[in-house]
Parts: sequence; structure tokens; C-alpha cells
Amino acid sequence: MAVTGPSHVGSAKCADRPGPRPAARTPLGRSTVEQGGLDEPHEGNSAMPQPQNIHHVGVLVENLEDAIRKWSLGTGYTFSEIGRYRTEFYSDHSNPRPHHHDARISFSKEGPPHIELMEFHGAGTHSAAQGEGIHHLGFMDHPRVEGVKTDLEAAGMRSDGVATDESGAILLWFTEKSDLHGIRLEFVSPVPQPIVMDDGSPAYRDARGFPSLWPPEPDTV
Repeated sequence: MAVTGPSHVGSAKCADRPGPRPAARTPLGRSTVEQGGLDEPHEGNSAMPQPQNIHHVGVLVENLEDAIRKWSLGTGYTFSEIGRYRTEFYSDHSNPRPHHHDARISFSKEGPPHIELMEFHGAGTHSAAQGEGIHHLGFMDHPRVEGVKTDLEAAGMRSDGVATDESGAILLWFTEKSDLHGIRLEFVSPVPQPIVMDDGSPAYRDARGFPSLWPPEPDTV
């Protein structure tokens, strides 16, 4: 889900601004005939998003506190306080109607790509039925989430997981994991995300005033 790392202070998370990649490194699609449904990329295909650096790798875990301990030990990384991505406007394959979503999360300070640990939640995209492991590759502050969703769906890539605001504007969107070898893509809009601390209290605020799991750095107070 979306929150910013400490380098954004100064994402919901303040996200690192992605830098451009060489033009030759375009995303890879699949032939409709050979690979089962996605259009082959070609020059001028509006369905292909502009290359953007991966902001974080989302990892689904059974127990968040235990995962933070293990990932801290294994990587030496520092993880944020636990927060929640809490909204009443999430929909996925378990329920296409907007419903309650309250995923417990923690982000690594180190990155990008940062590591986002997410605890099993609900009956859909974040449920125990999904199993532990890599859940998604996250792209923060994407300038046209609704547009890329429309384009990729038109090319045959399916949707499974979207959070909106009360007006229906997309906050974040997940692709269907089976379309990219068992891993979702997450596109997050450059707007405040519904992040609270684990106890439900308000999250910290980054330099943009967006909710964050990291306290402001001294020179930004």
C-alpha cells in the first residue's frame, strides 16, 4: 500500500521522484497470440506506461512484528513504526463493491526500492490465501494512475484492487497478479493517502503535509 519513506520528508509517504530511464528500456508486454491476452508493445502504443523507477517492493507476511524483526536482522534495514492503510473505499476480487480495508504496514528507511511489509488482511488481495512473499512492485506519485489503468486494461492487463476517495477518484490501483508472473504492479496517485498509526491515531506529516509513518526530520520542523 502507499506511505512514504524518510527520504520523502523534506509517502502518504513522500515518494522519491522517479528519474528517467534510457528510452530503450521499455516495459515488456506479451503477444496476444503467444502469451495469452496482452497486446504486443509497439511504437506509439499508448497502453505502455512511461518507464518509472520502482519505489518499493511490497511483501505480504503472516505476522508484521515478526517480519520486521527478521527483515531488520537479515538486511540491517530500519523499519518505520507500524501504520495502517485504512479506507472504506477499497474493492477487489473478494468484493467488487467499496468496502473496509485496514492493512497493517511498515516501510524500510533504506531505499529506493524500499521494502514494504504488509500483514495478512481481509479475504482478497491481502488475505492469507495469497501466501507470504512478494505482493507487488510499487510506483509512487504516478502522474496518471487512472489513465494508465485504462490503457493497461485496454491492452488486456486486468485489475484486482483499487482504493478511491469518497468522490471515486483513484488513490491507488493494483494489477491482477497472474498477468505478470504472480506479482502485481501498484500505481499510487500523488495525493494524500489514508494512513493512520497502528493505534488509529493520526500519522506524522511529511513536508508536503501528507500522512507519513516517519516523524519529521529536525530541519523540516
